Amino acid sequence: MASLDYLISAYPILESLASSLSTLDLLNLGLTCKSNYLHVLSSAQLFKSLQRHCLCDGHGLLERQSLAGLYHVGRYNYIWRDERRIWEEEPVEVRLWNTKCDEAEALPCRKCGINICEECRYYPREPPELPRRRPHLNSSWELCNIMCLCSACDAKVEDELKGQFLYETCDCDIYTRWVCSKCVREERKWTSEYFAEHTKVDGFAGTKCMGDHQSTRDFWCICGKTVPDEARPRCTWCKRKHLPEDQWLREWDEIGSRMPDLDPCYPPFIGSRYNIMCEQLYPKLAYDGPIWQGSDIDSPRT
Repeated sequence: MASLDYLISAYPILESLASSLSTLDLLNLGLTCKSNYLHVLSSAQLFKSLQRHCLCDGHGLLERQSLAGLYHVGRYNYIWRDERRIWEEEPVEVRLWNTKCDEAEALPCRKCGINICEECRYYPREPPELPRRRPHLNSSWELCNIMCLCSACDAKVEDELKGQFLYETCDCDIYTRWVCSKCVREERKWTSEYFAEHTKVDGFAGTKCMGDHQSTRDFWCICGKTVPDEARPRCTWCKRKHLPEDQWLREWDEIGSRMPDLDPCYPPFIGSRYNIMCEQLYPKLAYDGPIWQGSDIDSPRT
């Protein structure tokens, strides 16, 4: 009888086996012994080819259901009066806990390549408090998810992106992009560090300056050099250039403020975060799940 190590050495069998494993399981299989490592992990191109056949591992949906990571709900999300009320929309509990990972119908994450399904990819599923669809556009006109580069670094990034996208300018859509929670966390961390280390509010430092809500913000390149005024901002998600700033208002009117058709059965919520008395609350349900358990609402569930 053939051993497992021998069977794995045959690529058609290994390819078939990968279609029944998650990417993490495939990685662990390659780490079990030297023979398996040789046939699974010895080549980055080989492993990338195999992982395209893998199943979604369900971690994204697990984060949603446990209110962990990007879905964490803390005390700052609530209004504290005679009874707790949330600032913004929240998941419909019955649907969230009845949702299943569609492991076989998975597509690669645009950033890391790990297969994820519709229920595990990251995007806002509840109606937002304010419209927002493009990474750099919002109703308060606060700068976010952009970077500005010097001429040399800009040319280098443009060369690295050749052949990766159909369009030269950013067309990222918050609701349609196929990315996992891990990559979104990394994006947010990188952008936060860039804004902290390479931008300054009201600096007047002889570098590119852009309006930021009610202030102005100066931008420096990631290499530390100043940025020319004519440089077009790039998206920190895809690294492609945005349209020139003088076209952002039209882009907001035509795309950024137009929200997709979300769940038509989502319960309507009428109110204002600044006037608690005029809020129309959802009807109270008998279910007393994690969202309403105040004793451990601050702790991410694992």
